[in-house]
Order: sequence, then structure tokens, then C-alpha cells
Amino acid sequence: MTGASSGLGRAFAESLAARGHPLIAVARREERLRELAAWAEREHGVTTRIVVADLATEEGLAACRDAVDAAGPLDVAILNAGFGTSGAFAASGRERAGEMVRLNCLAVVDLAAHVLPGMVERGAGSPVQTARAVKRSRSALSGMTAHKCRCPMRPESVSSTGYPASVIASRYSLRAWRASGSSTSMASTSGATVMT
Repeated sequence: MTGASSGLGRAFAESLAARGHPLIAVARREERLRELAAWAEREHGVTTRIVVADLATEEGLAACRDAVDAAGPLDVAILNAGFGTSGAFAASGRERAGEMVRLNCLAVVDLAAHVLPGMVERGAGSPVQTARAVKRSRSALSGMTAHKCRCPMRPESVSSTGYPASVIASRYSLRAWRASGSSTSMASTSGATVMT
């Protein structure tokens, strides 16, 4: 699970831990990952392997791939890490825009390409993308979600899913919500803030 330290990634992690699934939690913020691992162990007896990594870098992607390989076959790969900018593209700067594309697009494609062959071979598994990455990187990722990664597999064996990230209040969605001047209210449920 990438982007596991907050927002939708944290909500996914909590839900899977509550069902007894061991976790590989990947994010940049070590303290939050350690807190998640302690919570999953204490509340649900679930083991969590934490991977502190910036997936916008090759070193971060390699660390994540190594953790996946060490864990063995995955049932679900939640590809959630990502961020966005607001305002004029010219104001965001080339470095920030490049980092966003590397994280929101290249990291998702890299990790999906890493886990999918094993899922296809086993005939089971699911890469899950949040719409945050899909929306911001639509041209590269639309084939993965809409056409089952264009992999030759039975439709019932491995499915790729996209989820809307806007229903969970991450740092990004809260900034966007505040900037929009929306009259939509925010409600907190089960440790996650949900837009209502």
C-alpha cells in the first residue's frame, strides 16, 4: 500500500488490517508508518512491514519493489501515493511538476508492472489505483484501469480498480476543498474525514 501514512491510504490500511490482512505500508513519513504498524498490531494482531520511501525517486521505487518481493505474492496492491498542485502550472515550477508526474504516473505504472505478472500467473490479485493518480495522469493510466492493463488474462482472474480519492480528506483534498469555497461539509467517521 503506497501513501499509507494518511488520507485514503491510511483508510485502506485500517480496513485491511481490520480484516486480518498483513500490510506492507509505504510512505515518506516514518513516524506515521510506525504509528500505523503499532496500531495494526495492537488492535488487530496484524503484522505491518513499513517501507520509508519517496516513490518519486528510483531508490524509493527499488525499496518498494524489494519489500514486495520479500513478502511474496500479493493479493492486493493499493497504488495510492500521489499529490497535486493548485494554481497556475507556470507557478508550480519544473521540479515540482516533474516530481508530481514521477509519483502520480511513473511510480504507479512501475509498481503495477512489477506486481501484475505474478497476479496474472496465479490468476488472482488486484492492483487498486485511487482516482487521484488516475485523474492527474489520465492518458498514461486510463488503459490500466479501463482495459485491465491490456494484459492477456481471464476477466475474472485479475481486476484493476480505480477509486475516487475525493471522499477521504487527505492533505491534498482538504486544500482543494478549502480553495474551492465549497459549501460541502466535512464529517469525521472511523478516524477518516469524509466529505458529505
